[in-house]
Formats: sequence, structure tokens, C-alpha cells
Amino acid sequence: MTNRLVLSLTAFCAALWSAGTAATQAPAPGVPPIQASTPDAPRDADGNLMAGKPFVPCGPNTGSQIGILPNSVRNTSAQNAAASANAGAGRGAAPADPAAGGRGAAATPRPTTTDPVILAGMRAAVDPRGGNGGLPNACNWADNTGFTSIFDGTLKGWDGDMRFWKVERDENGDPMIVGIATPEAPSGNAYLTYRPLQAHDFDFKADMRFINRGGGGIQYRSKTGIQWRAYAGPAGIYNNDWMLTGPQFDYWSGTSAHTGQSYSENTPMGIEASRNQIVRQFGNQRARKNLAGTIATTDAIAAAVNPEGTWNHFEIIARGPVVMHFINGQLTSVLVDDDPASSNNWSGFFGFEIENTTRFEAKNVYVRKLN
Repeated sequence: MTNRLVLSLTAFCAALWSAGTAATQAPAPGVPPIQASTPDAPRDADGNLMAGKPFVPCGPNTGSQIGILPNSVRNTSAQNAAASANAGAGRGAAPADPAAGGRGAAATPRPTTTDPVILAGMRAAVDPRGGNGGLPNACNWADNTGFTSIFDGTLKGWDGDMRFWKVERDENGDPMIVGIATPEAPSGNAYLTYRPLQAHDFDFKADMRFINRGGGGIQYRSKTGIQWRAYAGPAGIYNNDWMLTGPQFDYWSGTSAHTGQSYSENTPMGIEASRNQIVRQFGNQRARKNLAGTIATTDAIAAAVNPEGTWNHFEIIARGPVVMHFINGQLTSVLVDDDPASSNNWSGFFGFEIENTTRFEAKNVYVRKLN
């Protein structure tokens, strides 16, 4: 008898709990289902399209803010409806699901406001700098606020073997740096160094393209005057005062797998983080490189690179031992080098490189130096 009574009470309690759970999970009558949010159609907690523009992929003129989210400070309609239902259900009602916004019989809907002054104050309390509802601004490559141009339309401040470097204008009339190597006038490894500026922590950006197949890249945190380790190039004996030693953002024309990788020019380290890799290392020994993870497939990164003959937007973010490479808004490689004596952690020059037979072009060259 006792066992049957216990089983009956247990079944009764389970039924009550099940019914209460179903009641709190069921949508309130008349409340439409909440639409899912997507990157192209970001929605608030009620499923409404967010105020302002949806997220826009990175591009040269995508400077509008992603929409501010005024409804982010309140419950959803379904939660408030459930809370009201719970509040009026009396003391015998099953406990409300906290996720539904209810607290049993005493629950009341949280206040809702669309007052812009109140919302602005709430956002400022969370982030005194303002911001736009916790969402970032869309990429705007043309916004150079805080940056300094290091290319004024001439080669003032730039140094290298000027047999291979000059200034021309592109099809839009924009000035650009041009590096040319031909079978008749081969360059070997040729560098163009910007002498007035050295940096350790910085943001760098430039638009670049290859017209003819070839290779090269962006040098940063680099030094000149160091003995060149490789053979003498086809242009003759290398002048070490023109040669850059240090980290490089590799860029090759076409579909080369080298594009986007982290490379150490004129050191034994060579390729340090291939395209799609996050690598951490200590010291100058290859055996100490460790793969920490991957970013995306190499094919996905290659798909972000515009074809030969069209412009690509390159960015470098360097902070302490961490350096990130981006092409057209796509992260391509990350290198973390914790050795303070490593050439990756120098404060040094910026520059461009060409090698092989090619025509290379660069414009809109900007740096935001932090130290």
C-alpha cells in the first residue's frame, strides 16, 4: 500500500511539473513566432529588423554603422506575455521559467522603452565611449582617421634601386607606386623602403595588385644593412643598404598558396605561418614553431583574393608579439612570437618587395603608428 501511494504521488507530481513546463514553453496566444536573425538581416529580441543598415561586408565605401538595437534593453514580447500570464495565475500556478521573464505570482513585465534619451543614457552607462549598441561599425577602407599617408604621389622618403621603382597613375588617375622587373632588366629581390618612419605596434593598409605574374610583399618591422644570405641576384651583387631583413606579408600573383602567409625575409625562419594558420613560436628555430589553430580553409581564403590585374586591400595589425594579416577583410594568417630578441619583434621600416618578372602596383598606403 505504501509503495503504491508513493508511486501515485510521484506520478501526480511529474504530471504537474510536465504541465507547468509545457505552459511556460508554449508561446502566449496571439504572439507571433520570433524570426531568426541572420548577418544580412539582423533582428532584435522581437524578431524585428534592427534600426539602421544591416551588416555590410568589408568594402571601400561601407562606412555606415550597423543598426543600433533599441530593443536590446527589454524582454521579448513573448517573455512579457508569459510574465503577465504567470503574474495572474495565482499562488497555485507552476513556477515560471526564469528565461521567460517570469518570477511566479509576483512576476510583472519588465518596462519597455523606446525613448532615445533613456536608451542613450543606458548605452553610455554600459560603454562611456558611446558606441552603437555594442555592435561594430562596418568596414570602411576609405576611412583613414588616425592614419598617416606615407605615399604622397611621389617617391619622397622612399629608398631603393630606382631602376625598378617609379610612380604612375592608374586608370582612375590615382597615383601609385610601380615596381617593374623584365627579362631584359631582371630585379632579383628588389625592395623599396620608406625611411622616415619606423614602428613596432601599428596598423598598416594599402591597395595592391600584380599586372604580370610575379611575387613580392609588404615588409614591416624590418631593417636594412644586414648581409644578404641568398645568392647574388640577376641584377648583380646585392646592395645591403637596399635589402630589407625582417617579417613580410607575402603576396604573389594568381592563385599562389604563398599569398597571405607570414614569411621571415633573409632569416633562417622562412615561412612562419602559412595561409590559414595561427602559429606561435619562441626563438629563431623552426623546431619551436607550434600550430595553435586554423582560420579557414586555404580555398576559402583564396576565394577572398581578387584575381590578377585587380586591386586587393591589404591590412596588417601588429600588437606586441602578435601580428595579423588581412586581405579584403579576410584574416589570412596570425603569428605569435614571444621571443623579444626575435627579428619579428624589431621596431623597423615598412617597404615593398618584388621578385621574378612582374609588374607590381600599390596605392593608398597608410600607417597608424602606436609606438
